[in-house]
Amino acid sequence: MSDPVLPSRQEMFNRAWNGLMAQGFERSATGNSCVYRSDDGKRCAWGHVDTSLAHEIGGVESLHSRGLGLAKFLYGDDLQFAAALQNAHDSGYTPSKMATFLRAVAEQYYLTVPE
Repeated sequence: MSDPVLPSRQEMFNRAWNGLMAQGFERSATGNSCVYRSDDGKRCAWGHVDTSLAHEIGGVESLHSRGLGLAKFLYGDDLQFAAALQNAHDSGYTPSKMATFLRAVAEQYYLTVPE
């Protein structure tokens, strides 16, 4: 089986941004822990990129090392980018902070924020 064609960083960012914007930039969490998909249907940034994830735990790097989801196909800068998306979600305890952190990721990686 061959590796899937991965979305570009811009496409990944768009999925994360649009998904998080649709849920009001609210965190996907169970208790105090961020999750890829919560029971109320919210997703984290990487959960919007890779919708096959649900109850997995750990960071994107952990998914990569365990060979799970799209993360298993990411390496180097692309893996760091995915981790930056996840961190923007996990650190964004308020909707405005999450949007600010995501804009910083876009700037760092020379991406355009969807309007």
